[in-house]
Amino acid sequence: MLPKTYIRIPKQQFLDDFWPTPALDSSHYRARTRQSKFQSLSVAAKEIMKPVRGKVPADALAKVVRDYKLAPGFKLSISVGTAKGNDRWGQLDALADTRPAWAKPQICVRFCSHDPFRELELPTDGWPQDDHDGYRKEVLVDITTRVEELFTLQILTAAYVLIVHESTIRLSRWDRSGTVFSRKVNYAADSSVLSEVFWRITMLTDVQLGLDPTATPIFPGSEEYDLMERLSMPRPDDFPYEEGAIIEGDPSDPCRIFKYVRDKLDESLHKWQKAPFVGFSPRWKLSVPTEDGGIREFLVGPPFNYRDPKRPRVDARNGRAYIAIDCATEKIVFLKDAWRYKDADHLSEREGIMLKRLNDAGVPYVPTVLCEAELPDQKTQTPLFLPCWDDESEPSEDHGSETGSTDDDDDDDEVFVVDASGGELVELHHYRMVVSEVCFPIYEHLKQVVSSCRPFGML
Repeated sequence: MLPKTYIRIPKQQFLDDFWPTPALDSSHYRARTRQSKFQSLSVAAKEIMKPVRGKVPADALAKVVRDYKLAPGFKLSISVGTAKGNDRWGQLDALADTRPAWAKPQICVRFCSHDPFRELELPTDGWPQDDHDGYRKEVLVDITTRVEELFTLQILTAAYVLIVHESTIRLSRWDRSGTVFSRKVNYAADSSVLSEVFWRITMLTDVQLGLDPTATPIFPGSEEYDLMERLSMPRPDDFPYEEGAIIEGDPSDPCRIFKYVRDKLDESLHKWQKAPFVGFSPRWKLSVPTEDGGIREFLVGPPFNYRDPKRPRVDARNGRAYIAIDCATEKIVFLKDAWRYKDADHLSEREGIMLKRLNDAGVPYVPTVLCEAELPDQKTQTPLFLPCWDDESEPSEDHGSETGSTDDDDDDDEVFVVDASGGELVELHHYRMVVSEVCFPIYEHLKQVVSSCRPFGML
């Protein structure tokens, strides 16, 4: 699961900081719903939560979004997903965007019967006890799991989820440090909230919605796609790796690789059946900045090593390992993508820097670094909203005190912080490293373990 630090900020601050309106002459700008429609929209908004047999509130809201053109060019689709009862998952999709789901921003909406963020706003003893605590925790876990799956399936800097509870809506932004969420607002009492929220979403770029700008999706028919297909095909001169196999020819030939490397590439591209990649085979071109100011590009399919999104263990780093293709040399290499702790207390030096130092010293049996870097302008934003945040990067506004208010309709300047894990909120930076060698597990045969230990004088 993601880190469990949550920061609540005013709704308007959330909109201005994360979903700013573009300039009028911008190609992303869209006309907003006319003010004259707000009165009838208010009536429709109040009808959403009225109990009607066979009517699900999520479907009613989707109809309001469509009928009042709150999101021009978009459709709010509703599905049951992992929700239960009348709860639903929603997805806001651009009608003209033909990209597969894994290649475009996922704007999720979670409809729920009870507010999963209630206990995150004030200490538990500040709320009346009821029988829905278990439900609220279950919904929060469901949302967290969905976000974690998105971080695994896509290449993201952040993910957004709208939470709709009865006649209220709140916004949330998730990154590897934690979650920033807005105060909930009663849209039935002020229907302009619905208009503004959906209007702003329709004008956001892929990057503003959390897609990594250094990752470009690869589609069938492109040169990159064809290259991946060609290099994943078996070749008779690939080196065998079974125990006792005899390697013929020139082992130093850069055009030849071990058979297990090509098999692993083929498996990741065509045969991967581990969640959340069942039914999906995303392919990306990832870029890594170099020391001389250039950029190296690599082609990857699904990661062959990653943490199961449904496992409860917290790992902010979201580490993933890929079999990659170097676009410049067409060589198959190893690429690691992770979020790295900024503070020296967590990690004093980047892994790639340490490996390069060993490479330069001529130390044997060390992976050969091709490139490594922290990606530019990619660091978690959640810590910036701490009221006492002290960093060279300043938040856009003064975030006030730590005390909160229980008034849903008052959009004040107060910020409320809760750290359910009891840990420190730390900034993380997005990091990539590429090495020349692709390794395989040494524990398949005992002789492999023994031969691996001998060069280090362990036997």
